[in-house]
Amino acid sequence: MIDLKGKLGILLFTVVGIALIVFGIVDAGIGSWKYKNYDRATGVVTDVDKYVDGDMIARYTRTYTYQVNGEDYEVTESSSDNTPGIGAEKEILYDPADPSSAEIAQNTSENVILVIMGIIFLVMAVVTNKKMKRQEK
Repeated sequence: MIDLKGKLGILLFTVVGIALIVFGIVDAGIGSWKYKNYDRATGVVTDVDKYVDGDMIARYTRTYTYQVNGEDYEVTESSSDNTPGIGAEKEILYDPADPSSAEIAQNTSENVILVIMGIIFLVMAVVTNKKMKRQEK
């Protein structure tokens, strides 16, 4: 007989796995939909501000400058804990109707990692369930 603790563990792994998969896919979809009409430009780090947060950890705010039709615009990336370099580049997504309205393109690998983790949790739930059923016999 499968005990209650084992059933709850399997249920927890299943729920977490499904939640990670759904969140990863939905977040990627929202990003794609939100910026589908945006154009792309290359932003270059032109300024870096360093500050120390409440946990006494050095954080950096980078200012990226990008050009649209020969005019310079800026967008800021806040609170990063890795040391930035002046001249580093990132892709910028901007509204062609208002080039000053921009976002720094996010790395989609974070969403892929969430989906992979969700799949791992689901596989663990299935494997645990099979092991518990074998022990039951």
